[in-house]
Amino acid sequence: MRKYGKKLTIGAVVLVLTMTLAACGGNNGTSGGGDAAPATGEGTGTQQAQPAQPDTGDAGEGRRITTGMQASAVQVFFDGDNYHDNRWTRLIYDRLDIEVDVVFTADTTTEAYETQMNMMLITGDIPDVVRWGDANWLVQAQSAGLLMDITDLFETYARPEIQAFREYFPEAFAGVTFNGRMYGFPFLNDNFHAGSYLWIRDDWLAYAGGQPPTTIEEMVEMARVFANGDPNGDGSTAFGLGVHRDIVASSAAGTLTGLLSGFGVPSHGPGGVFFRGDDGQITFSHIMPEVRYALEVVRDMYAEGLIDPEFVTMDGDSFSAAVSDGRYGMMFHRNWGTWHPFNLSFQSSGVITRPYPVPVAPGHQRRIGLPSNTLSEYFVISADAPDPRAIIEILNLYYEIAVGFEDEEVFMYYWDNEQYRLAPIFIGIPTELHAPAIFEAFQDGGANITGVARQTWVWAEAFEDGTDDSPSAYGTWGQMNPNGTMAIALNIYRPEGAMVDNLMAAEIPDIWLQNSSILNTILETMFTDIIRGTLPLDAFDTFVEQWLLNGGQETLDQLEVILAGN
Repeated sequence: MRKYGKKLTIGAVVLVLTMTLAACGGNNGTSGGGDAAPATGEGTGTQQAQPAQPDTGDAGEGRRITTGMQASAVQVFFDGDNYHDNRWTRLIYDRLDIEVDVVFTADTTTEAYETQMNMMLITGDIPDVVRWGDANWLVQAQSAGLLMDITDLFETYARPEIQAFREYFPEAFAGVTFNGRMYGFPFLNDNFHAGSYLWIRDDWLAYAGGQPPTTIEEMVEMARVFANGDPNGDGSTAFGLGVHRDIVASSAAGTLTGLLSGFGVPSHGPGGVFFRGDDGQITFSHIMPEVRYALEVVRDMYAEGLIDPEFVTMDGDSFSAAVSDGRYGMMFHRNWGTWHPFNLSFQSSGVITRPYPVPVAPGHQRRIGLPSNTLSEYFVISADAPDPRAIIEILNLYYEIAVGFEDEEVFMYYWDNEQYRLAPIFIGIPTELHAPAIFEAFQDGGANITGVARQTWVWAEAFEDGTDDSPSAYGTWGQMNPNGTMAIALNIYRPEGAMVDNLMAAEIPDIWLQNSSILNTILETMFTDIIRGTLPLDAFDTFVEQWLLNGGQETLDQLEVILAGN
């Protein structure tokens, strides 16, 4: 069998179909779940025949909405399509007589999209509908009156099947609810797949003996083999562990969140994870004493030359280039590694990179930090949107085409190859719900699998047997094969009780909203300086003191009040 690897943004909800959507008929297919896949640019595509269109009913009266789009490295375009003119924009215009005006696209592997969103908070200029995933941004935008209360709009115009999602995904809807009112439409998530993994190139692993490390010590020793040897077989420069400049960023490849997890620190981005410690009190992951041990390991690796001395300059583009040209072959990353950046090394050299459980330090229990299940990604409507009903009509259309569909050919035309991401608003339901059926299909050859779950399995199986090496097949395979990230999360992390949800969700203390960006900057700067040796290891104690004094302790105290009894 050839072992080759897509981002997990394919999904459908058989569970919800069974319970609430029987009246719609057909299979249930949806898009994405969990954190957004990293994005770097526009993909390309070939011609694909357009299926006969379903009956659409009456169109509207020449309306227009504005939106922004997350640029994606895995986005496929057909027949000259782009973010502004594509299958979904044309379908929406033909069906609803609504023009979709994409006012910006921005890269999510760099700070570009986040910068765009933060600028909206300053200017108050938000497109009619936009997608994001930052809890602080949502709270601040709602508090500033920038977002529309869509409760009545949703209850009046959303299809009953879409409204039923509130019953089956109450935590997701709670994340966009303020004082009992809806201010967004959420991804319908299960967060268990959003943790960290150790990714290693197959050829590098074979060079080091073929066995993945299970302890931190074994990982460091493997890094020595890589950095001091010739894992690429051509004398080119190689470093033992790939490290990104944003050392605890939640979405970037090469962060140290996985290493921290191996020391029992449930890290997830610079905002960390708030959770109850062994004493029952709420604490913050990045002030735990174990962080110091992890920093010591990385500092020593850096001093030994196992880490690229230029890591402090490695933004998304330069880091991706280093992965592509073989400088980095082992690193910590999230579940979408085969979507990005390991698709680049696969495309450049045909090499496969696959995930393994985070290695563990002796005497510690692995803790995998996860975002709150209450809030992940969401769509919001601007308070100034002139025609918010149009956005709900688009959501209804998306449901018809990609969730409650009856024509599989039409569904695949608008959903397959990441086409669903071109819709200005869509229903994000996690592929995680299909995992048991997909794993079973690998055993029985897909005899009983149907709908979107079957398409997910088809991609993964086709990559496994060598008949499809497309980005969709490789990305899906990395997540959904029997040894992929999904299986690690379900069969290793979950049974050992390693998963730790962030307690900070929709209700965020005011002091954290005010000071979190400053505290995160202090964290990134001090941790980087400790790793590079420009500050002593004892500087970690100074960081903890600064964190507590500059709003951290007050945040912990307020969370105890907010979460009393929880």
